[in-house]
Amino acid sequence: MQRRITKTFHFSDFSPTELAEILHLKMRNQEEKSSVYGLKLHPSCSVPAIAEAIERETTVEMQKEMNGGLVDELLVNAQDNLNLRLDMDCSDTESLITITMRDLEVGLQLI
Repeated sequence: MQRRITKTFHFSDFSPTELAEILHLKMRNQEEKSSVYGLKLHPSCSVPAIAEAIERETTVEMQKEMNGGLVDELLVNAQDNLNLRLDMDCSDTESLITITMRDLEVGLQLI
């Protein structure tokens, strides 16, 4: 096969900061079919804070293996944590739709 296909493409791995930026883009540009549609990030979930959490909670090998896919799994896990931590009698509707930094940290630990 390599003999017939002579071109190769190299894609650099995303840095933790780039992964955090991708996460912010996904949250800002949500599609209706997205699993996080209607959710938002807490103000504490800044790009630097998320990048630091990614560096702390994942290995370089995990980041390279998952690359941009890490963001999707992180968001699914964070949403699951949001759902688990909420009280069903919660009257604060804002908390029902807000992913916190702790949700993201737990989401990273579950990867």
